Amino acid sequence: MSESDNVNEIREQKRKELLEQAGAASESDPDPAGAPGEPVHIGSQEEFAETTRDGVVLADFYR
Repeated sequence: MSESDNVNEIREQKRKELLEQAGAASESDPDPAGAPGEPVHIGSQEEFAETTRDGVVLADFYR
């Protein structure tokens, strides 16, 4: 078995584990923290503070 085969096997195993974890999480809480289905535009510090007051936010910055 080559090293690239090993890496691909490890990736596939990790992918399966993550999918199982996500499935378990979604079954117990289908809408964690009221997560929005669409991106939210943040235009000011006040909007950011309001959006993040309940927890973690995934952010994407672009111009």
